Amino acid sequence: RGAALAGWLRAPPARRRHRNRDTNRNVHPLSGPNPGERSAETAFHNTGLGAADGVAEFTLRARDRGRFRTPSLRNVAVTAPYMHDGRFATLEQVIRHYAAGGEAARNGTPDPNRDALIVGFQISATEIADLIAFLDSLTDETFLANPVFADPWPEGHPARSRRVAPESLHPHERNRK
Repeated sequence: RGAALAGWLRAPPARRRHRNRDTNRNVHPLSGPNPGERSAETAFHNTGLGAADGVAEFTLRARDRGRFRTPSLRNVAVTAPYMHDGRFATLEQVIRHYAAGGEAARNGTPDPNRDALIVGFQISATEIADLIAFLDSLTDETFLANPVFADPWPEGHPARSRRVAPESLHPHERNRK
């Protein structure tokens, strides 16, 4: 199911182009600064979490409250928990967050700094399953199995990566159970 949603990846490059907002030129979405180089978007976005921190801790600008770096979708199915604070344990929870237009919008007070792309949308259970299947298709098993990229810390070391969501993901999550 997910591979069908990724049909645009197999489309001719001319059909995969979009407009660059800054230069108003057509650019390939996977093109980096050099021809043939791929780069991920590294912008900061307020995704409607209602967070008071974010890049504003460094810029000290009020408009940067709640803005965090947007990670790549590569291997997203194996990188739970999600969001900067791990508040969502599953991809379904993340999708429902965006469908609601963000947490603050769900609570009735939209964040004034929320990115304009976070507007909410209608999505069925079948469409959620299809979207999760698509996100699963972005998993790079070769990369994950490559020992060069493995966790460098020995088993049991406190710095070793943990892929399990903690019992209490976020302070206000405790009140929702």
